[in-house]
Amino acid sequence: MHEESTLGFFLSGHPLDSVRHELQHLCSRQDLTTIQSTNSNGTTNTVAGIVKRVRNSETRSGKRLTRILLEDEHGGFEFAIFDDSGKIPEFEIGEIAIAFFKVQKEKGSDELNVRTSRMCSISERRCEKHAEIEIDVDQSSSNNTFVRDLREVLMDYRFAGCTVRVNVQRHGCLGRFKLGEEWRVNPTASLMERLYQTFGIQSVRITY
Repeated sequence: MHEESTLGFFLSGHPLDSVRHELQHLCSRQDLTTIQSTNSNGTTNTVAGIVKRVRNSETRSGKRLTRILLEDEHGGFEFAIFDDSGKIPEFEIGEIAIAFFKVQKEKGSDELNVRTSRMCSISERRCEKHAEIEIDVDQSSSNNTFVRDLREVLMDYRFAGCTVRVNVQRHGCLGRFKLGEEWRVNPTASLMERLYQTFGIQSVRITY
C-alpha cells in the first residue's frame, strides 16, 4: 500500500509539497521513513504527514490505544498513541489537511510509541513557531482597492496568533507595516489560498 501511495504522490504531487519550504521550521524530521532509526533515548521529534488510517483498541489494563498511519511523499509510518488522559483527538482520514505529531521512540521498542495525545494542524503549528504572513503591494499601479480587499479576506480569520505584515512599494520607496493585534489571524490553508488568489502567489508568503 505504501508503494502504491508513494507512486501516486510521484505522479500527482503530495499535499506537503505546497508547504515543503516551511517544514524545516515546523518539523525536527522531514522524512517519516527515517524515524525508526532514531535513538531510544527519550528524544521527542515533531513530524508531519497525512493521516491515512486510524485503528483503535484497548490495552490489557483497559486504556485506549490508537494506532495511526501517517504518510508523506517518502512513505508511511505507523505509530501508537497510548491514551493516559482521555483526550486523544479525532482524526480526519484521507483529507488534504496536514497533521503534526510529537513522537518519541521508547527504549527497547521496535515501534514508535507516543505517550501523549499531542497533535495539531498546520495553522496551530505555524502559530507555535511564530510565523508571520507577509504581503507585498505596489501602490504605484492604478489598483487602489488593496486595503478593502485585504480587510475582506482577513475578516473571517481574525483574533488568532499569526502576525500580518504589509510591504508597500510606492514610486521607488518601500514601507513595511505590521497590522494591529486585532488583525492577528489564523493561518489556515483556506486563508492562504484566498490571499494567493486575491494578491498573487508571488506577493504572499509565510516567514519565520
